[in-house]
Amino acid sequence: MLPFRLLIITDWRVSDCVERIAAVTRACEGVAVQHRNPAAADRLFFEQGMRLRDAIGGRAPLFVNRRADVALALGAHLHLTETSIPVEAARALVGSEKLISASWHETTALRAGIDLALLSPVFEKQGEVPLGAEKFERLAASTTTPVFALGGVTKERSSSLQRAAGFAVIGAVMKAPDPVQAARELLAPRG
Repeated sequence: MLPFRLLIITDWRVSDCVERIAAVTRACEGVAVQHRNPAAADRLFFEQGMRLRDAIGGRAPLFVNRRADVALALGAHLHLTETSIPVEAARALVGSEKLISASWHETTALRAGIDLALLSPVFEKQGEVPLGAEKFERLAASTTTPVFALGGVTKERSSSLQRAAGFAVIGAVMKAPDPVQAARELLAPRG
């Protein structure tokens, strides 16, 4: 069982990104963070990762999107996309003690050997047709890998995702008026 149920993905366009992450990880248990910034140059991406790691202060697991070198340098876990290196190569780099997550879409196969999958888009993502709760539930039931729901997840929608091991969110926390309250709502037991 994973030590977290909420994975917050960074949005570096939000001016107080690091402060939001720090506040949530101070106030809430069961949270992990994914450092994602596809537009950042290598040095900036690494520096942002250091800021996140320091702001989290070991209170929550930190994942690095796509960059095994940065994950290694930060002592972080790794997130793979569909175009990333194979899982076996990633595992050889980061070791067995680090978690590896991977993106999963309905049109792609679930990668073997990962520790958790982020299945999307469940409810919404610009330019993509959402799965919806019923299809998410069916796909999540087809594997023993923990599956996190990503894409338009809100407190209200979360109750329809009973097979979700957790939720991966960007805007629900990064753009919320109160990020701590938003995280607490998503961490609350589903009914």
